[in-house]
Amino acid sequence: MALFVIDGASLTPHSLQHGENLEALLDEQPFFKNEPLSIGPYQLSVNGQIDETTTEQLLSEFDILRKNKKYFDKPSTALFHCVSPLRKHFAQLSSEDIALYVNLGPANAKLADFSQWAQENEPQSQEEFTKMMASAVVQILPNVVMSNLAMNLEILGENTITSGTSVSSATVLKAATALLEADKCQGAIVASASFPCQYFNIDAFKRFFGSDFFATPLCEGASAIALTQEASEDALGTIDSITTFKCTEDELPAEILARRGFDLMAYEYVLLQPCHGGNFLAASEPFGLQAVLQALNKGREGECLGTKGKGLSVTNDYFGNYSAIEVSSRSKALSTS
Repeated sequence: MALFVIDGASLTPHSLQHGENLEALLDEQPFFKNEPLSIGPYQLSVNGQIDETTTEQLLSEFDILRKNKKYFDKPSTALFHCVSPLRKHFAQLSSEDIALYVNLGPANAKLADFSQWAQENEPQSQEEFTKMMASAVVQILPNVVMSNLAMNLEILGENTITSGTSVSSATVLKAATALLEADKCQGAIVASASFPCQYFNIDAFKRFFGSDFFATPLCEGASAIALTQEASEDALGTIDSITTFKCTEDELPAEILARRGFDLMAYEYVLLQPCHGGNFLAASEPFGLQAVLQALNKGREGECLGTKGKGLSVTNDYFGNYSAIEVSSRSKALSTS
């Protein structure tokens, strides 16, 4: 059963404006600046980080209780920016009938927070040490991010958060789809975020991954979509199928996808991530599928090579995990609903 995408949002180093981000992704514009970024002892040759001042400003503008804001870190702020404008589409629903699914990339804990923890507790008592440790570690727990979103936006249906790669975002999208199709919720919001530009993440990447991991510049970002089974003329289009698989063979993506039954020439528009514009890791979806819908609805490609109104958003990660999401444009979705 196809699900209607009724709206979406995103935040990237490029822009706070969703439409600008989608156009940049379609044009493979760089989401990074050609400026070095120092992260502890490490130095990245380009900077795909979202400025702290940007998220600090956003947080100050959120219409939530001041005492609740102290639990917001950078991913929580970015995700709230993306999810909050989608909440209005479900204003007529009970909060228990709305589901929220989130995939979160690498933890965002800052080295300075743990440095402070160590300096203040050595050689202090075990009691004080434990208190400070809890204060620092809470920042890397993904369920805190979910609490920030669900409680402040009153989304009290199924709340699920995972932490993983870009394919994990397709997995939570699958879970939201299954819940809607089973009539266990009336609307769902699916979101993802990735903020890898912190010391603990880069340290792990440098230690355990090859240099090719950094071949496409790492970029921070977040995106979200609102889903429903109800057809709407305002919908962006539909999600028709979600496929995930693993391939460790050294082949071109087109060859790998063809063996899985995906002929790239059969679609009007295809997007492959990561692309030259940057590597969004866990935030690649649902960012990518929204860009494909935008391309289909605006007829960017002109002459149609495959089925008009049909598109494919593909992501693959460093470990050979793939996701392939088929979508239909607004006009095609409404003509077949």
